[in-house]
Amino acid sequence: MGILRLYLALCVVGVHSGPIFPWSVHDGHQAVQIFYLISGFYMQMVYGTHYATPAEFYASRFMRIFIPYWIILALTLVLSLFSLMLHWQWVWTSVHPFFNAPLQHNGVLGVVLAGIANVTLFFQDWVMFLADDAGQGLVWTSDYRTSSYPLFHYLLIPQAWTISVELTFYLLVPFLSALRSRTLMAIAIASLCARIYVYEILGLKQDPWEYRFFPFEVFLFVLGMLSQRLYRQLPPSVKAFKLKSLGNYALASLVFIGVLVGASKGVEVLGAVIGYHYAVLIFYGLWALAIPVVFALFGNYKHDRFIGELSYPVYLGHLIAVSFAMAVQSKLGLPGAVVGPVAGLLSVVLALLLYVYLFKPLDASRYSLAKKFSARTVPQVR
Repeated sequence: MGILRLYLALCVVGVHSGPIFPWSVHDGHQAVQIFYLISGFYMQMVYGTHYATPAEFYASRFMRIFIPYWIILALTLVLSLFSLMLHWQWVWTSVHPFFNAPLQHNGVLGVVLAGIANVTLFFQDWVMFLADDAGQGLVWTSDYRTSSYPLFHYLLIPQAWTISVELTFYLLVPFLSALRSRTLMAIAIASLCARIYVYEILGLKQDPWEYRFFPFEVFLFVLGMLSQRLYRQLPPSVKAFKLKSLGNYALASLVFIGVLVGASKGVEVLGAVIGYHYAVLIFYGLWALAIPVVFALFGNYKHDRFIGELSYPVYLGHLIAVSFAMAVQSKLGLPGAVVGPVAGLLSVVLALLLYVYLFKPLDASRYSLAKKFSARTVPQVR
């Protein structure tokens, strides 16, 4: 399933840089929400088999999520501060809002909250539902874009708000994984009905309600957990399937890319009939049925797992690559269409360097460190 994860990350890169692929791809909303499905699938799979206690699970997730985030955050800060000091206007300067008289744009609480969110990762999704314009209080808003200076400007890695949503999912995994499938289905249906109510009765179909509101996204995460339970029911012969060569993997990947193009087009066609918001919901249901098959086909192939590991650093670090690609395009006077492919390539190269030399060595010891942490903390809780 690694090729799917990397594809979805590159779809997000394309949203911020311009088209990467010469064919139809999923938009950013769909890419993020399919990620939630995949996350639910994997969390249901690993919890209870890889971890003996919730503390062990949380410790492992902490090392998996926070340390790569902090490394890329540090890299972002260094590049941004250098660009400010050297007046490199063509370099991405994410820290600029903090140096551009922030209290003339926003209140103290809003700026402080965004600063805390940058460090802790938590609350970054909340920023999309809050406004704190200068001279006004911190208030909830149904559309953050109506603020004169939205708080998301202070997020140093803006796309990391999705990781904030994921962290809330992870906190619930020990509870959700213990529930019966019928209970999980009831939670998913309740979340879906709440989404439809807000769409139709309150008329809130725009961003951020489409894919940033945690109670609505529970539907997707839980659906992913149910998808993994469906995988368990597949015949042993299917689950034991292995791609035996790189050539077979390449051929299977090409076929799968064709399926992805078809799925993207399918949303467009169905959306023209019943509306985009409901077309994607139907396709998420289809994805929940398809993911067990995709995992059975690709999950046992080591190269696919390696490709999948690149998705997280691609997702977190791609704005650095986009900024550099835009600078190169501007300096050399190249057509704007080159920004997307160059940004995609640079994102993958940066991810490779980070993963091979920093994240992979850490990941090799993650489980053992999590067990040690759990062994120290659980007796104290008892």
